[in-house]
Amino acid sequence: MKTARIVAPLLPILLLAAWLAGDTQPTAFPMPKPGEVPFLDQAGVEKLVATHGNRLLVVNHWATWCSPCVEELPYFQAAQDEFGRNGVQIVALSMDFHAYEDEWPDFTHPTVKEAGLMLPVFQLNIDTTVTVPWFSSKWQGALPATFFYDREGNKVGEILGELTREQLFVEIGRQLERTLPKKPAAP
Repeated sequence: MKTARIVAPLLPILLLAAWLAGDTQPTAFPMPKPGEVPFLDQAGVEKLVATHGNRLLVVNHWATWCSPCVEELPYFQAAQDEFGRNGVQIVALSMDFHAYEDEWPDFTHPTVKEAGLMLPVFQLNIDTTVTVPWFSSKWQGALPATFFYDREGNKVGEILGELTREQLFVEIGRQLERTLPKKPAAP
């Protein structure tokens, strides 16, 4: 009873602090554990974007045969480490396509391990003629490509082509700032 009397007046402050600290909600979309690389089809892509539950979702398209893509992977992990506590979820979508489904792990898993990725990684199992234009009418499918989504699943930004660690961090910071509530004007 004593604890309730102490915590009750602090509850609004605790809720505000939690909101400012990350403003995250549990995701409705099941994310794989580090090291797992499950398949994701078009319906899964759409559900991921629509139900991620974070302030910002960053979706990076890459492939093992794309040198700039592989070079960027550690930037995305560093950004997840840096911004994850602020409500950012970064997801890497591998666009490696092989003749047989059982070949994918031979290529994707070693690259994920070498890059030290702990963020969610999916292997796309999609029709690129549907998925590429779904992400952007400007995107022709060239890799790498990165897209940014707000909590409601609205695309708020994209970077088509290579990026530097600094560019990624600046863009995430810019997108996070857009998600902050507007402060009322001073009287």
